[in-house]
Amino acid sequence: MGMDGGGGHALKAPSGVVLNAVELHCTGKHQVTRLSAPTDRAARAVLESRVGSSVFVQGAYAYKGGTHDLPDSERWEVACDSNRPLHLFDVRDALAAHVSSLGYRSWFGFGGILHVAGLPGAQTVDGVLVDRRLRLRIVDDGVDGAVTSLVGRADTRWLVSDLLQDPIRASRCLGESVERLTGDGPRRGRVLSVDGPTFAVAAGPNVSVVPTSDYVIAANSRFVVQEFGPSTLRRLQVASGSLSTSGQRNRYAVKDRYSALARGLNAIGGEFELLGGGTVVMSDELAMIRLQDAP
Repeated sequence: MGMDGGGGHALKAPSGVVLNAVELHCTGKHQVTRLSAPTDRAARAVLESRVGSSVFVQGAYAYKGGTHDLPDSERWEVACDSNRPLHLFDVRDALAAHVSSLGYRSWFGFGGILHVAGLPGAQTVDGVLVDRRLRLRIVDDGVDGAVTSLVGRADTRWLVSDLLQDPIRASRCLGESVERLTGDGPRRGRVLSVDGPTFAVAAGPNVSVVPTSDYVIAANSRFVVQEFGPSTLRRLQVASGSLSTSGQRNRYAVKDRYSALARGLNAIGGEFELLGGGTVVMSDELAMIRLQDAP
């Protein structure tokens, strides 16, 4: 019999409730640089190149945490509660700078999610690296908008570092996804061709020729089976937590992901500095928050 007493479906948790979150406590002031807003996308790209990362554009102005000596710029102080979107941007920007300073790889993905990779606990299985990753986003609690929270999710990815340098196996990497570990080429892309120590990688409409040694293959299940066999895939699934050591579905996967999230946040540390001064402190326990439901 179902939860409704008549054989119906079980109750589901509200879609706006988030359990994998910690509260963030900010010092209350943001010291930022304020500039005239760029007039178009090209001008914005030039501005972001000069300050080293993205800027926050709101109305007639663009903002960036910290001090940037640029024409027509001025120092600007903003209280957290007076401009919540700018507050969230500055906290997110500071967190990205903090994790990079610790030596972890980080980048922003779709929807402003901060990816943090290279965390402690990585394993190597048959030459494939099981890399630990966090996906983080900074949000306001949807109840009153006055509580800032860090919502996190832990997962893994599989990286293969030597196939592009292998002249015999490199041709089988055509069409595969790659990620940059060093150098200054595109962060992600798809292999078009390999020519000795360099290869052509497509990132969107752009094609770059870069050193193969700067990149790794971001392997999926199909590629692992193709290059390493089904037994390696099974061992990788165990190392990633989707299968138990007996090869069965891991019934504790959700609990394990929460534990991995806590370990990842501990590796990042409980506080970080805003780019313009001031400190953001994480709470020491996961909390339930309510986000604004999608319309």
